[in-house]
Amino acid sequence: MSAAAPASTGAPDDLTGTGAGTGLGLLEIARPLIDRARDALRGELDALPGLPGGLAGLLVREPPLGWLAMAVQPALARELGAARRRGLAGATPRERHDAFVRSLRGPAAAARIWAEYPVLAGQAAGLLDAWVAARTAFARDLAADLPSLAAAFGDLGDLGDLHGVAFGSAETHRGGRTVAIVRFERAAVVYKPRSLAVDLCFDRLLGWFNAADGVPHPLRRPGLLDRGDRGWSEYVAPAPCDPETLPAFFWRMGALLALTHAVHGYDLHADNVIAAGADPVVVDLEALFHTEGTQPMARRARLGDPAAARLAESVLRTGLLPGPLVMPDTGTELPFGVDISPLGIAPGRRSLIPTPVVEHAGTDRMRVGLGYRTVPAPEGRLRLPDGGTADPRPHRGSLTAGYAFAYRRLAAAGTGLLAEDGPLHGCADAPVRLIQLSTFLYVRLLLDGWRPEAVRDPAVRERGLDRLAAGWPGVPHRETLVEAEKAALRRGEVPVFEVRPGHRDVWLEDGTRLPGVLPAAPLEATAARLAALGEDDLAAQLEIVDASLAALDTRPRAGHAAHAPAGDDPVRAALDVARRLDATAVRDGGRIGWLTVEVVDAASRRVAPAGLDLYGGLPGIGLFLSYLSAATGERWVAALAERVADEVVLRCRASAAVPALGPAYHLAHAAAVHRRPDLAEAARDAPPPAPSGPSVLGPSVLGPSVLGPSVLGPSVLDGEAGALLSALALHAVLPCDAVREAARAGGERLMALEPAGAGFGYGAPGAAVALHRLHGLLGDPRHASRARELADPGPVAEPGWCQGAAGTGLALLELSAAAPGLERSLDAAARTVRESGPPPDGSLCHGASGLAELRAALGDPAPAASAPRPSGERRTALPAPAPGLLAGLSGIGYGLLRRAFPADVPPVLALAPPHP
Repeated sequence: MSAAAPASTGAPDDLTGTGAGTGLGLLEIARPLIDRARDALRGELDALPGLPGGLAGLLVREPPLGWLAMAVQPALARELGAARRRGLAGATPRERHDAFVRSLRGPAAAARIWAEYPVLAGQAAGLLDAWVAARTAFARDLAADLPSLAAAFGDLGDLGDLHGVAFGSAETHRGGRTVAIVRFERAAVVYKPRSLAVDLCFDRLLGWFNAADGVPHPLRRPGLLDRGDRGWSEYVAPAPCDPETLPAFFWRMGALLALTHAVHGYDLHADNVIAAGADPVVVDLEALFHTEGTQPMARRARLGDPAAARLAESVLRTGLLPGPLVMPDTGTELPFGVDISPLGIAPGRRSLIPTPVVEHAGTDRMRVGLGYRTVPAPEGRLRLPDGGTADPRPHRGSLTAGYAFAYRRLAAAGTGLLAEDGPLHGCADAPVRLIQLSTFLYVRLLLDGWRPEAVRDPAVRERGLDRLAAGWPGVPHRETLVEAEKAALRRGEVPVFEVRPGHRDVWLEDGTRLPGVLPAAPLEATAARLAALGEDDLAAQLEIVDASLAALDTRPRAGHAAHAPAGDDPVRAALDVARRLDATAVRDGGRIGWLTVEVVDAASRRVAPAGLDLYGGLPGIGLFLSYLSAATGERWVAALAERVADEVVLRCRASAAVPALGPAYHLAHAAAVHRRPDLAEAARDAPPPAPSGPSVLGPSVLGPSVLGPSVLGPSVLDGEAGALLSALALHAVLPCDAVREAARAGGERLMALEPAGAGFGYGAPGAAVALHRLHGLLGDPRHASRARELADPGPVAEPGWCQGAAGTGLALLELSAAAPGLERSLDAAARTVRESGPPPDGSLCHGASGLAELRAALGDPAPAASAPRPSGERRTALPAPAPGLLAGLSGIGYGLLRRAFPADVPPVLALAPPHP
């Protein structure tokens, strides 16, 4: 359910708004509309018989000022600024603001502004009309259902007096109708403006589970009352969990994970699951039976990746397990993660989208912008009696025990759960919500549509809504579905679609039924999932549970135990790494992929499919396997390496853009090693580069105009320097005009940027190397001069490669021959690496392999074979699964190859081109 706002305690006529000063602030312009709406609601309520005492006053007291303010304030703040420039009465900024607010009470001034912003006028009136209709419908439902509510939830059939009503405020949909918490003297109930048929279906499943022999911790079943087009449920109050009962809580959470996953549960974030002591209770089940067939955009975004498909069908998709939702920062364009799961451990969280922020409120310099906020953790999330959070990792045993118990119970019943005498029988016609696009992104579009330009000109607003045109790809009735989204947003609401699990059709909010939208009825997918339950799948799901828990560890330089072997033979150890990669690959026909833990930002990591970046994706894995096959002659390794290269080609062909550093660099090397010019040609024909990093929620639909343009920065790992080095590597095996021109154009873009900082991956030295090599190809002195300017970043304290001394030293070694005077800086970088303590892991980026690369390039003697190896040498920088190159197993393997065959295996940390 949505977060509920407490009812106002002020008198019905005491309206206060969001602005400073008296009255409604800038919402004074809407006061006549608000007053008329409240009068209309009073009239509707007076005509309804059987209302609880005090209800009318509670409902009339709270018009939707929050939503009105978000719609009205941006344009009115602009009008305030214009009036200030023309001249306002008053000696201070506050007095001039108040003078403008008073002017809004004049009918002529208000009429002029409404005429200037016709879209805004329509939306303000529509929001208030919807509020009147929704509150009237709620009151009518409450009056009609009171006897049944008293019988179901009352104390001996008596609810007592009405004490308060709190309506949801997170978003509005279904004609302004929202969830509400209704508190009576002897009970509290939750009103839901939808059928509870699917809730009853899941309740039967809970009852079936609790009836099993040997259930150590039965699951709580909240009371339900379904009234057809609406329903009521027991209010589940959040409560802390005593430490001694945490094992029971996590066991129950594991059981819920198995049960919800079996019926394709989705969107079970922390606002929809309440921790009531030792009982986790799912309180919003409207997105059950949310199968693969309901998500055409998500299917297209996976590019046929079997690892992505596995995750999409896994327990991770329920939302119950920890893991961040990833969004792009609209200011920096960088991805950031927010864990909204019930098992998250962060005490607070950043808002997922920027929301209106008022600056200089109550003054004539007031302006309204968009900004991110820090919001508290959801009230219903698991907490201890002292208010602290409970880390799920120490309770992994209880979580997985509950999951395995429920899983095996489900597997034993199989499709019998859907039979006439099974708990899931009768779900075929239960209405469930179809979430095609995240609510957060719909709200982002709403906010974008309230910009002054959009509420002034309907054409501007429509151009913004046209970003939805990319949605519902390949779906029947696509144009009707997109138009339904636009219509809801025009009303200031979040669109709602429904399906019935036993049907392929989609229902619109007005009841229109669109036949055959889904490729299959959701219950067919649920039956297939139940039939496929077995011990192999149980093991695979438990691996994903473990990975999601491991990803909670965001400590830098921690080092994580890897499946890399000990021993002193680097070739044998590298082959063992390859065997581990082979065993953990996810295959489907001729396609291949891997699961990985990827870095989202400094504070979050998540389980994800390996992508197309060199850092942790398929290109880095393939690069290691290609050179291992060349070094050992092992045919199985060569076959695996070529399969990865072919997979990269397939994904490039299906993509609109690819990471700047990844496919082209990898395919250039694979073409040289495997003597396959077709791979180089595929790299030449690949889509243009874009910033790499975690995939975010929805940019393929909303586009850069909402979520920020995709602009490359200057760095090697995710910017223009990486794209340039990739083009230069490709030119080494495919020296054609097209590749040469790509390198030249990339160099010009890099010349216009300002790389800064130390290191090869993210710092200026890496960009300097890229320009230095471009000068070697083109002979343009500008590139050589700029390379010299960027070469020396100054003192470097950190020893790593991407932002530290190891990367800086490798760059300076290459540049020093053409740019004398860098010796002192090179010596300082070398000293930092040599004097650094034992590395925490064996990774290329920050660990032993990366430091060894610079030492070897400097001519430092290699450790004797009999010398003890550093304890972290075979540890990965990221927790398992970590198959990637710079922080994972492939990097450890590549470092072993460099140790064994330094002349034959190119130094990837220098982004070296393939050997001729």
